[in-house]
Amino acid sequence: MRRIKMLTLSAGPDGVMEIGKTYSVDDKTAATLVKGGFARYVDPPAQQATKPQPPRAATKPQPPSKATKPKDDEKAAKPPAPEKAAGKK
Repeated sequence: MRRIKMLTLSAGPDGVMEIGKTYSVDDKTAATLVKGGFARYVDPPAQQATKPQPPRAATKPQPPSKATKPKDDEKAAKPPAPEKAAGKK
């Protein structure tokens, strides 16, 4: 038996299952309804034992890099000098 929560209305000779309600149904019916998108499992199926992941190799944290500003950027950062208006001296 599996527990499912209905996402749609289901009605038939075996009864009515309403949207949002939880029902216990046999495994085959549960699988059919979930596969069709009409319901979702309430309790996930028992998971198979998985092999644990090996631990990652520890790495030494790198010191923050000291970013240096190129001299060309300093020139680009300065605003251009105002130009004299044409015709005025």
